[in-house]
Amino acid sequence: MQIGERGVFVGYSGPSLNAPPVFSPGAVVAVCRVYAEGIYRCRAITLGGQELPNITDMVLAEEIVPLKAAGDEPRKPPKVEVALEATATPESVDRILASRGSKHFNDLRDRAAYVYVAGGHPSHLRTFFTQALVLLSDITNGPTALDGRSGVLRMKACAVERLRLNQHPMVIKTRQYVSDGWLIRASRGPNERRPYTKVFLLRGAERVTVQIDGSVLTDWP
Repeated sequence: MQIGERGVFVGYSGPSLNAPPVFSPGAVVAVCRVYAEGIYRCRAITLGGQELPNITDMVLAEEIVPLKAAGDEPRKPPKVEVALEATATPESVDRILASRGSKHFNDLRDRAAYVYVAGGHPSHLRTFFTQALVLLSDITNGPTALDGRSGVLRMKACAVERLRLNQHPMVIKTRQYVSDGWLIRASRGPNERRPYTKVFLLRGAERVTVQIDGSVLTDWP
């Protein structure tokens, strides 16, 4: 989404840290600032369509459904799933694995796909997903990345099967590149983020980025 665009707030996907919620599920909000990797600052909007500059909060891309245009009337709010628990337990993770097709299942699958490809955790994950990935993986002597060069985390066989990781578009596309001689890089450089939505590959002076949906960028943006 871009600055000025509006969307329907679905609900916070994780607990707020020592702060009360600002937006309620179903509220219409406007993007007022765009950060990296699908993080926005949004303003509240009144029923009359007026933006309230003093009522803002950080919103993740998965927590907002864009409207077709900034002037659209608010539509019926999408179905809101139960919020993630504060702590991932074997029981809570198993419930997600059993709810194939749900938002939480897809969110966990995307993050697990990165571990499956790169052999390590992505950065800047919410606590629940970090804990869930720990439960679903084992530490090995490595290497565990798909290119066989790095990584110490290996997804458990049951997680690979239940999350259908071999059918994940980012896994499929990365495998194709690795088989053609491309190497995986955990990030673009020292102290850079490791977003779960991207896998950076290089071959000689060539660079490509495989994205979460399997699409490919011909550089490292």
